[in-house]
Amino acid sequence: MPRPPADAPLLSRDLILERALQRLREPGMPPLTWRGLSEELKVKPSALYHYFPSKEALEQAAYAEVLSQLPLPDVTGKRWQDQLYALAHDFRLLYQTYPGIAAHVFRPREPLPQEHAIVEALARALRSAGIRDPDLWTVAHTLIMFFASSFVLDLELGGPETMRKRSQFTRQHAGTYPLLASLPVPAASASEEHFELITQMLIAGVEGLARRAGPAE
Repeated sequence: MPRPPADAPLLSRDLILERALQRLREPGMPPLTWRGLSEELKVKPSALYHYFPSKEALEQAAYAEVLSQLPLPDVTGKRWQDQLYALAHDFRLLYQTYPGIAAHVFRPREPLPQEHAIVEALARALRSAGIRDPDLWTVAHTLIMFFASSFVLDLELGGPETMRKRSQFTRQHAGTYPLLASLPVPAASASEEHFELITQMLIAGVEGLARRAGPAE
């Protein structure tokens, strides 16, 4: 391996990756730029290329590192419902820890081993639920998209001020939205309740899909 650049004696791959991960931990931070990162590390931009060929490669490495921290479902002696429930909550915790990861989840990229490990574990749980093999890819990816989108509950949907405004609007137009106007306003901490309800809906949906498919031939 080539010697590190002379202008970055303290620089390392782990240090650069940690700075990128730090940005993913803090919501609202400006986008990662090569120049900004080099100034933060007090090195020349060219020094970073010794460890990562591009900013995109660094972002991909940081994303992969975050995904590797997600515990995979334990299939030993656990019901598939419990496996899905645990995975959903672990996803939520991951996004609460790294809110900046949201921008990377839905971005087209080369396949990552960490992503496929998650899909593999989820597909095994779904197969034990009774989902047929031709549907496993689709159902697994759909669930992951729902899990990944759970961060929205902590941004706007679950925000008490947003819900207060929505409730106020429907009450002002009760003639148009009579049902919505009659509903109680969710509590300030309702994002957890929202997530629990969504998780239950997903599990019930898998159960219904498995029943509709019937026993495997």
